[in-house]
Amino acid sequence: FVGDDRIAEYRVRELQGGLDLGATLGTWGELRLGPVFRHFDADVETGSAILPDVRVNASGARARLIADRLDTPFFPRSGHRLLANAFSGLTALGADDDYQKLDAAWTAAQSFGTHTVTATVSGGTDLGSGLPSYDSFVLGGPFRLSGYRIGQFSGTNMAYGRLSYYNQVLRLPSLL
Repeated sequence: FVGDDRIAEYRVRELQGGLDLGATLGTWGELRLGPVFRHFDADVETGSAILPDVRVNASGARARLIADRLDTPFFPRSGHRLLANAFSGLTALGADDDYQKLDAAWTAAQSFGTHTVTATVSGGTDLGSGLPSYDSFVLGGPFRLSGYRIGQFSGTNMAYGRLSYYNQVLRLPSLL
């Protein structure tokens, strides 16, 4: 995208595999670390023929922390959740680019009778390492700037916040 104009659309395929070692953190979370082997293959679907196709090895080391105390995964009424990821591309594992990437998202929910408010704050950075375009942070589309097209914004840093309000109109049976 350049502004609101789509310049090209890529068809992206990612093949990924890894092996993590980790630990559970009670009943509320987990921490995992390990190598990940990633390969991106992106072809121009629509756009100028002079735009490049991308075939790149993006292997490296990753770490992930999940701390989840939300009462339900989709429409929580109480609790909080933290998801944090770190990645470092390593040429020692075959990567074409050395770079780092950190991102985190925190969600909290609080109910007042049938009314629920949720807040989400997320952000990411490349720590100045030169994040390549095939692994950049993207925003746009449903629940990530809904008024814009999917992936309309991309870059090496990202900050995003969302505040939502829900009202329970009807209580469904627990089977549903």
